[in-house]
Amino acid sequence: MDNILKQYRDRCYINSLLCEASYNFYNMINNIFLFPTILGSSILTCLNSSNIDTEKIKYTNIIINGTITIILAITTQYKIHDRIGMFKAYQTKFIKLNHQIESILNTKKAEDIIIDDVNLIVNKYDLFCEELFFNYPEHIKNKCIKRFKGTNITLPNSLALTADIVNISAV
Repeated sequence: MDNILKQYRDRCYINSLLCEASYNFYNMINNIFLFPTILGSSILTCLNSSNIDTEKIKYTNIIINGTITIILAITTQYKIHDRIGMFKAYQTKFIKLNHQIESILNTKKAEDIIIDDVNLIVNKYDLFCEELFFNYPEHIKNKCIKRFKGTNITLPNSLALTADIVNISAV
């Protein structure tokens, strides 16, 4: 039973790393998109409050407002804010589940671990994976696979299609 828990501990650890890296990636994208919108709005505020002829400012307003609209549409279409929130929340959930597994492994002898402990962990893990409806970015998955290649860490199923190194022990 403790082997199964150790495998799920590894999977939770890797998933928490994947969630953290995905959160950082999408947060960086959000910040990159946020800067031009703030700058554009600031420029428009200055231009519109100046004494420059409105006919001359008209095209600048159209271009800057169009650019801001496109940026906001892109962030909405790709659900950047949803991805940021979800990956941050699931990073925490996987860390807590990892700590719960470590607590069981540290407080119970291998022969004292009961099937109910294992089933509870497996069910929570499965639920988290089902609820995680955004995929990890491919470049993050590839970095994780490269980082843990050749180790005895069990990778989560989300990396199984990408890697040929998923450690599956006989149970």
